[in-house]
Amino acid sequence: MNFSPARVPLLVLMLIFAGCYDLALWWGHAGSVWLVAVSAGALCAMAGAKTARRAFYAGMGAALLMEVPHLWFLTGIFQGIAVPLWLTLALWPGVFCGTLHVLHRKWGAGAAVALAPVLWLGLEFYRSEVWALRFTWLTPGFALPPERMGWLFQSLGVYGSGALLVLAGAALVLLKKPWWALACGLGVPALLLPGNRSVMPAGSVRVTGVQFEQALQPWVFEGLEAARVAHPDTGLFILPEYSFEGRVPERFMDWCREHQCWLVAGGKDFLPHGKGWPKYFNTAFVIGPDGTVRHRQAKAMPIQFFADGEPAETQAVWESPWGKLGICICYDQNYARVVDPLAGQGMQALLIPTMDLQTWGQHQHWLSARLGATRAVEYGVPVVRLASSGISLVLDARGRVLASGAMPGQGEIVSAVLPLSAAPHQPWDRLPARWAVYPAGGLVLWALGVSFVEERRRHRLRKQAR
Repeated sequence: MNFSPARVPLLVLMLIFAGCYDLALWWGHAGSVWLVAVSAGALCAMAGAKTARRAFYAGMGAALLMEVPHLWFLTGIFQGIAVPLWLTLALWPGVFCGTLHVLHRKWGAGAAVALAPVLWLGLEFYRSEVWALRFTWLTPGFALPPERMGWLFQSLGVYGSGALLVLAGAALVLLKKPWWALACGLGVPALLLPGNRSVMPAGSVRVTGVQFEQALQPWVFEGLEAARVAHPDTGLFILPEYSFEGRVPERFMDWCREHQCWLVAGGKDFLPHGKGWPKYFNTAFVIGPDGTVRHRQAKAMPIQFFADGEPAETQAVWESPWGKLGICICYDQNYARVVDPLAGQGMQALLIPTMDLQTWGQHQHWLSARLGATRAVEYGVPVVRLASSGISLVLDARGRVLASGAMPGQGEIVSAVLPLSAAPHQPWDRLPARWAVYPAGGLVLWALGVSFVEERRRHRLRKQAR
């Protein structure tokens, strides 16, 4: 290896991994692609530890160094339970490093470089989209500023772009020929920068939202009326997730009828009472100019460990007067498995009513808001993310900010003319990522088997030496 722990201590590699990722996340510059590639390279270099076990622990340690500062807000939500959550998230980079160690030792540098992106893609997609504790934040592609990325990032998607950077990082530290290693380390990340996919316009509508967190109905009504007066040309008004403790009150439906406008508002759609606590769908209600519910979409991915309603039974785009609008509710935006079906139905814009509690802190709001731009660029559609206490965003299809609301911002009005897209783009990485789960799982099991057999052999030899 060119950049192995034989030359660089594991602790230094761990610091490089966490530091480069953090710098890329905060910097927001196109040069972040090389920082993420170096971060991935440091992780791959940890596979050069003396044993697979040490590589595994080094990967976990590096992940904890990177994750804990960003996810410290979990202590305010889950208290001590945040610690096992951090450890669970750190498990996956550890498994990656341990498996890559065995791959490199048994099959050589070329095979390790070729299989590193497949291994990473499968593990990352599984931990983010498949298993019970799905958590998509802090994947490599998430650290890149989407509004500065080019055609390949927009086409590959966040998982595919992350795998490409892992390939660059693995080549940088594993290839024996320095010129090849340097060429891959510099050249492969650069592929994500040039060009842009074409975005065909398809009309527009002014969208106006009002930030409110657990406010009384009179305050919400006054804020909505103030928004209407400030922006009388608004076609669509939006209120955050959980604006109401049930369905949209009659007063607001009458308001829509009086002013001949549309309103999307978060509430609860209660199910018939059964045994135990009343069950409900966390729902975004669409109220039309006739004062009736014209569409509704329940939350597809309620937050784990929260009282957040039942999972949506169906997903459907809203056939609005301006075009097909997809609706995700808060945490739904994190998952390709939620947004992909809406893109498949031809959504032309994505609406995301959100409740981010003010007590969760500024950093949580910032992290959550970043993903809105990634989704806009991945699918090539504008995004409206209306959050209870910020950071609300109206983004065009290239991830550029048209309007924003600060955090905290009780009663703050966010408004912009939203240019709809003619049709969404489906990122290319979705199908390969699903299939990569199987070879990645096979490689992990193979590496565990090899390590077990070798450990047994060493134990036997030690016993015979006595």
